[in-house]
Amino acid sequence: MGSKHIFHWKCYQGYLRTFPAMIKLCELLCIFIAFIISFLDKNFLSVGGSWLTVTTALSFIVTAFFLVFHLFLLHRFIAAPWCLIELAAYVIVCILVFSNGVLSAAYSHLSGIIIAETIFTFVALAIYTVDSLVAFKIFTAGRYYD
Repeated sequence: MGSKHIFHWKCYQGYLRTFPAMIKLCELLCIFIAFIISFLDKNFLSVGGSWLTVTTALSFIVTAFFLVFHLFLLHRFIAAPWCLIELAAYVIVCILVFSNGVLSAAYSHLSGIIIAETIFTFVALAIYTVDSLVAFKIFTAGRYYD
């Protein structure tokens, strides 16, 4: 007897070469570097670096979730306005990353590693802003379920 598959995994083969996927990969890279850097200065962890650690981890998880979601076409199986959900999530992530950048810039006088964290945080913010604008453009075009 053959086995019956209820769910077939499909992968969007060329997705990682598309503009939205490259944006997400750049976001993941920048936010991962900022996450690693947030652990390097132990003095900064006690005055506010723990906020950076939590929010960069949350941003990384949200971005990885949407990357996997689009890579395996999972948004096709649930009837929800994914473009709107992704836009709202990225607006929240932009606010969190902006607060990270402001916090790390305020404490940049403590060490040079915090300056590096500030740079990677604001680069990630710029990339998240581009991704949010792309999601907004898709949303205003009326393609809610793409």
